[in-house]
Amino acid sequence: RYSHPLLSIGLPIAFIALGGFGLPGGAVYVRPGLVPPSVQRRISLAGPAVNVGLAVILLVIVRLQADGSDHAAFWFGLSFLAFLQITAAVLNLLPIPGLDGYGALEPSLSPQTRRALDQYKAFGLLAILALLFVPSINAAFFDAVYWLFELSGVPADWSRYGAYLTQFWR
Repeated sequence: RYSHPLLSIGLPIAFIALGGFGLPGGAVYVRPGLVPPSVQRRISLAGPAVNVGLAVILLVIVRLQADGSDHAAFWFGLSFLAFLQITAAVLNLLPIPGLDGYGALEPSLSPQTRRALDQYKAFGLLAILALLFVPSINAAFFDAVYWLFELSGVPADWSRYGAYLTQFWR
């Protein structure tokens, strides 16, 4: 099986609906004994690389094509989608067991360290999500995400407007 439908599709959609931040999808099943460490690293970094690539493409399109007046809701929505991609990439690159940042480092760890950390893989993302409920951690995280977003030259408010339009029930 490639992915888990609830973790890869359902949970990310729920978090976008509830909180407006991109959530990395569920784990991809890879048998580490069958692939060399360099391939394991590339597999782990593929998802965040796609998130970053999509964010860059979206932000370049918005930056070059949007003027803020014609079809503003569309440009705000694309800006929000880029924000979600950046959020997912930053979250997923954290070196926490269960996330791709850890997966990229895992082949370099000793077998004892890997065994000790394996028990936390199922809870890594949950721990990060719990930490995001701490106001100071939440503020620092989203400040970093918006800083990365604004490197594109697209105003961060466009993403916020897109979030507002996307979450019309709030």
